[in-house]
Amino acid sequence: MRWQYCINIIILSLMYSVGCGKDSNVNMHVEEGATGGSILVHVSDGDPLTKPVYTWEDLSGNKTAYSLKVEQITPLTPVWEVISPATQENLTSPVIHAVSQAGTTDTTTGGNLQTDIWYRVVITKGDIITYGSRDFLIKP
Repeated sequence: MRWQYCINIIILSLMYSVGCGKDSNVNMHVEEGATGGSILVHVSDGDPLTKPVYTWEDLSGNKTAYSLKVEQITPLTPVWEVISPATQENLTSPVIHAVSQAGTTDTTTGGNLQTDIWYRVVITKGDIITYGSRDFLIKP
């Protein structure tokens, strides 16, 4: 039991050092907020600002995914979703907002994001159970 506790502490420490903290030198216009799930997700400044860059990595270092969904948090509104066929993992990190990759299909097209609105990006693996999310705000 004690070794399980130690492993959990190590994993949480690693997750914090890799994905949960925010380096203020990286993003000038994106504020990263809450996270969820077991996939580490980051949102970085885009060019233009309303097209941020989404990156992710699962705990085994894999950077592929089945789907990527962006939604406005309040009110909960779908903005953009891209999926791979038949639960394959054709999406590879990084992804630029609203720019599809080969072997994927856009199911919701909402175009550019707006500043001063909180959004959530959700990355899902092919088992449809494993996911990671990150809330973010684009500052003017």
